Amino acid sequence: MTDKYYAALLVFSAGFLLRLVPEMIAYPYPIGYDVINYYIPVLSNFDIHWHSTSHEFPMYIYMLHLIGSAVASSPYITVLASAIFMFGMLSVSIFAIGIRILNISVTESVFLSIFVILQMSVLRTTWDLHKDVFSISLMFFVFSLITVNKSSNSLNRLLKPIVSIILSSVIAVSDRMVGGLFTLSLFIYAIKSKDKIAALSSIAALFAFVIALFMGSTIWNDLSKFSFIEHQVVTVRHIGISLTSYNPFNLLISFIAVNGLLVPAALFGLRHEKNAKILKIALLITIFGSFSWILFPNDESLVANRWIILTGIFLSIFAGNGFIILSKRIGVRKSKTAYPILLITIAIFGIIGISYVASPYRSPFILYEIVRGYIGSFEPVSMQFNSLDIKENPMLLSAIEWINKNTTPNAVIIGAIHLRGWMELELEQGRTFHFFNSKESILNFLRNTKSQNSYLFSLNGENPVLSGIKVKNVYKSELITISRIYSP
Repeated sequence: MTDKYYAALLVFSAGFLLRLVPEMIAYPYPIGYDVINYYIPVLSNFDIHWHSTSHEFPMYIYMLHLIGSAVASSPYITVLASAIFMFGMLSVSIFAIGIRILNISVTESVFLSIFVILQMSVLRTTWDLHKDVFSISLMFFVFSLITVNKSSNSLNRLLKPIVSIILSSVIAVSDRMVGGLFTLSLFIYAIKSKDKIAALSSIAALFAFVIALFMGSTIWNDLSKFSFIEHQVVTVRHIGISLTSYNPFNLLISFIAVNGLLVPAALFGLRHEKNAKILKIALLITIFGSFSWILFPNDESLVANRWIILTGIFLSIFAGNGFIILSKRIGVRKSKTAYPILLITIAIFGIIGISYVASPYRSPFILYEIVRGYIGSFEPVSMQFNSLDIKENPMLLSAIEWINKNTTPNAVIIGAIHLRGWMELELEQGRTFHFFNSKESILNFLRNTKSQNSYLFSLNGENPVLSGIKVKNVYKSELITISRIYSP
């Protein structure tokens, strides 16, 4: 038992340190698209956003708000520290999967945990989907609790169902996608296994998920009520989804790039793994979501790209177990220990994982550089990115500082959606930011607004030509052009 505790501490430390690395490289700028456009702005102006936040699976952001208030830390530090801690907990939850569900040794479970957290799908999730990491960690703990073998040490008969039901309800309301995956997986598992605790937990999860699902409209629609993001947009620079990038070919390339290296070992692990029924059910659901584009090729509301990432997390677990099984067989045949094989495996995938964590966004790992044009609209090719390349952040902040010093307090700034978080955090004295989905929307806004102090904030390659509107460049840098707009 002592060995398990030390091993759990080891894998927590490994996850903690791995997640700390990209933050240290990017400091003092945050990484993660949702971090700069959602988490930090909402925590910074919680009184403004609390209404919209409460309508969309708010548990994690509320938890961050409570933590930040309790320790009096800045939103940036609160988000950063929580993300690092939760990645450590995710590592421990994978360790628990190995011990309790896959029935492998402590040492092999340590290998499994480290192997999984080095995968691109897992690192991409912790990049900015912090709520997902929180939900997935709890999901793995509950899977381990519910499916634990009778021969293993378990909680007493009264405490186990209570804990399972409570945690299942928490997972269901913590995140829309992971909560739905967990609820459906547990429900199917309960029917197949006829396990009473699984059945009770799935009913509790389903009830909680339905309530959370129909509490209100999405947060992104609610956020549009506030002046800093009044107009919706489709295309997002570098990583957003657009009607042109969301297509079957790009999604197929994305699946291959994210999961291709894992598939052979995962198939081997699936073939020789007799247990792990609940993990197999969850994997099948995520695979169906990943290939939903076969039936609905252009329906981006199905977010097949997000399902591809979730599929990668489960494939990583089975791939890691596949390497463990293979190493044992080779070790037995050659009368040698299997551990060197596992160490070589960790070294190979470690190089890829660390490269994804630490490489400059403009010079990512070669695999992701090759497919950048296909997956770049879905996933970052390096973690050194928020809504812009980390190296571009100083130029962006300098331009916003120029606006604060050289425009009137009632100035209206017009730009792309991926700048909304930066603008909310940095614009001063009542200056407002508006984003648009087309040149026509900009023109309609300018014709209807009474503001005589409007500015167009353009990044290289994003400067729209506004026919019939007179503009004059008032600021220009290597990355950014700011133009004064004169309405007709």
